[in-house]
Amino acid sequence: TSSGTFFPNAIYANVGRRLMGESIYHEFNMLTEIAGGLSVTLPFEEEFINPETKPYMDKYIVRNAKISPEDSHRIWRFVENVAASPMTAWYLIAGVHGGGSPIMETIALNIGYDYEARKKVARYLSGIDEELDQTKDLERGPTFGCNLMREEEPPDE
Repeated sequence: TSSGTFFPNAIYANVGRRLMGESIYHEFNMLTEIAGGLSVTLPFEEEFINPETKPYMDKYIVRNAKISPEDSHRIWRFVENVAASPMTAWYLIAGVHGGGSPIMETIALNIGYDYEARKKVARYLSGIDEELDQTKDLERGPTFGCNLMREEEPPDE
């Protein structure tokens, strides 16, 4: 805008948010698959400072010799806190609904998406129509703000 405020394209913002919300369960699945059982069987904190058990903790917590036992312990504790704590369900639900429920993203996408133009492309690519007029798409410039109730307007020059 002329004031310097940036408004993201509503279509791209909602598509990105929707994909993130849909993939969070897969992300948690990958995290727990990589972590294995250690994320739920990590010894108590006291075992890492107890002089009798600390050498064993330092020896067996490390998966990569380039990472110190202290950093390895921090990483595994973080994985435990994210993937196996009482807050895990909160993280999962907030990941889906935190930026708005998926149905609202779908509504926003449907309001601003030009389905007719995409149907014309599909008809052309499938050989139903012999010509494709994309002048409307090619003339359209970048988005400089959005209002779901009217066409986007370019900035004042």
